[in-house]
Amino acid sequence: MFRKVIKKVGVVLLAAGLSIGMFSPSVSAAVKINKAAQMKAAKNVEPEEWNKEELTAYQFDTGDDFLKYMFTGGLHLYNKNYKAKDHWVKIKVADPGLFAIAAIAENESKIPLYDATKKKVLKKDINGGSDDFSTAVKAGDEFYVKLPTKISKVFILTGVIKSEFGSMANDKSYYEVGKGTTTYHPFSISKRSRVYLEIAPVGKKVEKVGAYVEKNVNGTWQRVGYSANIKPAEYGTALGYGLQPGKYRMVLKNPKDNIINIEYKRKTTNKNVAYKKSKAINVKSSLQNVYTTEEHTARWYKVAVSSTKKRTGVLLSKYSVGGGFQFKVYQKGKVIKTVKVKKDEDGKYVTLPKKKGTYYIKVSKLTDKTTGVYEIETDKE
Repeated sequence: MFRKVIKKVGVVLLAAGLSIGMFSPSVSAAVKINKAAQMKAAKNVEPEEWNKEELTAYQFDTGDDFLKYMFTGGLHLYNKNYKAKDHWVKIKVADPGLFAIAAIAENESKIPLYDATKKKVLKKDINGGSDDFSTAVKAGDEFYVKLPTKISKVFILTGVIKSEFGSMANDKSYYEVGKGTTTYHPFSISKRSRVYLEIAPVGKKVEKVGAYVEKNVNGTWQRVGYSANIKPAEYGTALGYGLQPGKYRMVLKNPKDNIINIEYKRKTTNKNVAYKKSKAINVKSSLQNVYTTEEHTARWYKVAVSSTKKRTGVLLSKYSVGGGFQFKVYQKGKVIKTVKVKKDEDGKYVTLPKKKGTYYIKVSKLTDKTTGVYEIETDKE
């Protein structure tokens, strides 16, 4: 569940060589003893968060909050000084939600996770920068980690993320355990933007999720574009929208007990488009723009071919929910290729004639309800 967060932490720690020094206590200059004695004393003092026999899994609103906690005391280090019997570490859950735990060690020692009885193995190995365990829990639940007999350095990361959420903020990540009902998640747009809502499964169980966006128009919620009924891919399925300023909400229909992660990302997109062929925008390498529900007029772009030795190719693709886009390629006023892109994974590649000149591309919506991002990308073979 915290795969992305834990991976970030793991990369940092491994890059730093799992340095204990980065967590060493500072020594006050006000203490009037010589520096040699001061350093010797500091080496013999371990921070409170080291070698703890019992850890508490606290609740966080988002993965970002969890990450901040990790760097401000939430990383629990274990070394050769750990004296607990059989090297057990107890984990007690403070709040309900989605529990996750992972370990990062210098070597490849297996670090198993057990239930409250210390008998049932829940995961054979939680050691690894991107390996984790997650499950829905309630306050008071307990788990145990079994550390290796010989410990060099091991970091344990643990926490609980809220299993439901309300409003969404840009570039934030949220989690939901499905209740089999419809949930609503408001967000606001202040400037014309391209918006991505990425839905990813958590755990091995993956079920189809219904999702769509509504806009508040004079106090009434109206659906924007099309609905999506998706089975999220392992690393997430992104739904793309083009949205005008206003108040919106994402509507989710998540099956009971189905756990998903939702990331909301927004990027302001200027309406730099040309409605006449004579004012077509030059595409030098890559260009993206959006169509909102309210926008319908076709746009014009151009690609220059300056060499007959290299072929120029154009990739036409899109990120949107339903509808799709039509691309017409012109040579000297005549259509030489018509491309319709209806699926995000179905980008079309067009090879332009091996002849110098300017080629025009006319972009339009396939349906009035189409909303989302289209992209034109050029390359030379």
